[in-house]
Amino acid sequence: MDVADNYFSSKKIMRGDCLKLIRFLGSDLLQFKLTKICFVITLLVHVVMDLIQIYFLTCVYDNSSEIVLYTSVLLGNFYPMLAIGLLLNDSKLADHIKDDFDVWEIDSAGKKVETKIRQEVKYMTIYIVITFLTTVCGSILFAINLSHDLEWFFALRFFKDYFPNQYTILAVLYKATFICIGYSMIVHAFQIIYYTQHLRYQIMLLNEHILNIGNSDPNVNEEELFYNKEYQTTIETRLRFCIKRWDEYLLVYNDKVSRIRNMVIFYALTGWLLGISFAIVMVSGKLTPDYYPRQATALLALILTFCASIESGQATETQMEEMASVVNEVKWYNFSKHNKKLYFIFAMNIMTERKIQCSENYSVNYILGLAIVRGIYSIGTVFTNMNLK
Repeated sequence: MDVADNYFSSKKIMRGDCLKLIRFLGSDLLQFKLTKICFVITLLVHVVMDLIQIYFLTCVYDNSSEIVLYTSVLLGNFYPMLAIGLLLNDSKLADHIKDDFDVWEIDSAGKKVETKIRQEVKYMTIYIVITFLTTVCGSILFAINLSHDLEWFFALRFFKDYFPNQYTILAVLYKATFICIGYSMIVHAFQIIYYTQHLRYQIMLLNEHILNIGNSDPNVNEEELFYNKEYQTTIETRLRFCIKRWDEYLLVYNDKVSRIRNMVIFYALTGWLLGISFAIVMVSGKLTPDYYPRQATALLALILTFCASIESGQATETQMEEMASVVNEVKWYNFSKHNKKLYFIFAMNIMTERKIQCSENYSVNYILGLAIVRGIYSIGTVFTNMNLK
């Protein structure tokens, strides 16, 4: 057996977590009772106010400009309400990945792969911290009352018209819920990023093992390998090692992807409505300079979260394609008939297309991101042409 078989010995199981900060922001914070209580209060407040708003918009108000402005906030509210509902129902999508299967240490396949993974972890962590801080700033700005908020937020007008003596306290309490709303809108993205990144890293480690399956002792003539029993036994051991690891990976991957798939379609639709909401606001002609920091920060947080979610799906898809390419690089022509059969079954399984599918035509990748952006742009163009004032 040559030095390559060091790769195929028992692996060190990850003790820490290279993405622990992302896990904390996307999962650990949700386990606190205070967080759940805040989410429940926020959900109740906004669901009740949204139902009242729908009644007033359909049965009471008749000013089209007024209806459009209030509707913009209503459309944007579907996304966080869906997010909070899903989080309260299942907040453990991104529980510690080590609870699901044996996660290898990132140094399990050599220094080159370890360095690459550490670099990706560094950049992703910085990106997530920037997204989180931007979201917090945006949430705080939404919690602060500005000059024309009565024209945008139906709840504030409702409080002023029907509870004038309690308006100040009701307005403060209502606006305070936007802190929870801001956080809820990034949590699932963080969870998906946490899991997909970890799974990508495990594939990167496995790829290095696959590349070494066909390696042999340089002192042995390559023409003799087919008849070398020791070599063929070593190859079978390596193949079974990689197949076993791939099966373990697929069990976790299929479970998580099925859970993610169920929510992606709803997030795509409500995210589209959220984008339309921003488009209406931007072309309404009602934005005064005091609104610029709020809208700019919120829009930046939305774009950062959207890009991170799409990129995580695309990166997973790309890693799967890279794995299919790697398995084709294995020097299988010296394998015995039995080992060739094992190898080809393994290769065919890996080459099966795997994506985070959200519909028959779309997966979580750049194509879906482009489709959503095009939809938002089209609606924004319509409202621009209407020349809202």
